[in-house]
Amino acid sequence: MAFMDAVGFAELTLTSAFNSSVSEFIVNKHKIERCLSFLSDEQSKVAYEGELSFLMLRKVNPDLAKQVSPFTKEDWKAVADKWPEFVKSDRCPKMACSEKERQYLINMLVTTFLCEQYRYEDKVNVQKGEVFIDCGACFGDTALWAYKNGAKEVYSFEPSPFNFEVLKNNIAANEHDVNKCLNMAVGDSHSKIPFAAAPGMAGASYATDKGNIEVECVTLDDFFEQNKIKPTFLKLDIEGFELGALKGAAKSIVKYKPKLTVCLYHNTKDMWELPLYIKELVPEYKFYCRKNNVDNEFILYATTK
Repeated sequence: MAFMDAVGFAELTLTSAFNSSVSEFIVNKHKIERCLSFLSDEQSKVAYEGELSFLMLRKVNPDLAKQVSPFTKEDWKAVADKWPEFVKSDRCPKMACSEKERQYLINMLVTTFLCEQYRYEDKVNVQKGEVFIDCGACFGDTALWAYKNGAKEVYSFEPSPFNFEVLKNNIAANEHDVNKCLNMAVGDSHSKIPFAAAPGMAGASYATDKGNIEVECVTLDDFFEQNKIKPTFLKLDIEGFELGALKGAAKSIVKYKPKLTVCLYHNTKDMWELPLYIKELVPEYKFYCRKNNVDNEFILYATTK
């Protein structure tokens, strides 16, 4: 192939790749604009637009994508540098797990305690007496953070039986109620679902038709009603199944209007589909958003206050 022919082929390939990368955003432009209008402060709008730019570029030019990410490597280093001091403080929870699990948990503790990824300033934060619902509890970092910030009760849902054992150990080591740890998934129906899980998968465990185990799935509406729970704070980080969980909690969200922290980064379309669905349920919710890691952890925060 002649040089100029090769250049032409490269240009065509790059153009095709870029068009493929941005087409989903172009088709959903009006939904994106609506979501942008929902955001209640300027820094959330800047973060949202920055994350959309990151998502469009990451398939075509990952290095450039990281440069436009709302959270940079320098941001992460600045947070991680606080770990040596934090681990010696009373804020750091006890870790009851293997060395391999401990390394993964440390990364989560940095994100949850030091980045405070499930808090947005003083607008969305755990208050004393909170009834906190932790969906996607993994090793218990979020539950321990909620307890440290004054939550009265924390219900931790973790479907992976391997993660669940670590979760219970960490909750018990910090003298909290392990009976509120639940080896279940949450979704839009009560059923058994196929799930991929194994020792060492940790946060990479997820629901899939090719799963190697079956786990129980419940709706939060049914769980709250059956156990007479009035949630005040709901966190969802469940590997792309957030919309199903929201649908299964719709009655409770409308009735109790809990503070919400919902991950938007597992599916690109969640960037607009989840805010639109939540706003439809509770129009008075005020929205904020922020990124808490270089590649992921983009969170939507919602409150009626």
